[in-house]
Amino acid sequence: MTVVETHETIDRLLEQWRPNLGADFLPYRNHVYRVFNLSCRLASATEEDTEKLAIAAAFHDIGIWMDKTFDYLEPSSRRALDYLEQVDRQDWSESIHQIID
Repeated sequence: MTVVETHETIDRLLEQWRPNLGADFLPYRNHVYRVFNLSCRLASATEEDTEKLAIAAAFHDIGIWMDKTFDYLEPSSRRALDYLEQVDRQDWSESIHQIID
């Protein structure tokens, strides 16, 4: 199994959030990639699945920092769904929400 250490979508999103993540940027990045790699492996992910998992992995805990709450699943999912609307991928909304939840 090849371990993915960079992914365009994940890296772009994380860079946007760097100011909010502060000193937690690198630990969160590492966590996102662990979740992403494990999820891809467990799902035997197709190319489309891989992109969905990248988005879900990036967003899954971000509510902790962006919304300043440890009740983070709903805010994280909401942010992911907003992102999907921005990139015209609303058709993935249910899948991404389920992955995060």
